[in-house]
Amino acid sequence: MLINWSDFGAVADLGVRMTADKLIVLINWSDFDAVADLGVRMTADKRYRILQRDLDGVRLLKLCDNESVTSSDLNSFRVPLKAGEAKILRIAE
Repeated sequence: MLINWSDFGAVADLGVRMTADKLIVLINWSDFDAVADLGVRMTADKRYRILQRDLDGVRLLKLCDNESVTSSDLNSFRVPLKAGEAKILRIAE
């Protein structure tokens, strides 16, 4: 799992549960918006879906307008977080 906070000075937390499915918790404690650059290693030759949970509900997260993604797509993707926002991502087949 690779994470990089694009906005320097962001106070943020990351929690990860590493099983066949990945559960990622992102919290931006800062007073300003931030972007998390993530990279997740998953088994090749499979398709995955990313579910995002936040205060507004659960929705399917799209990468490049695709509802299902490959392991290559998950090597590098961005998740924007508003000030004080928390998101939970579940990556599964």
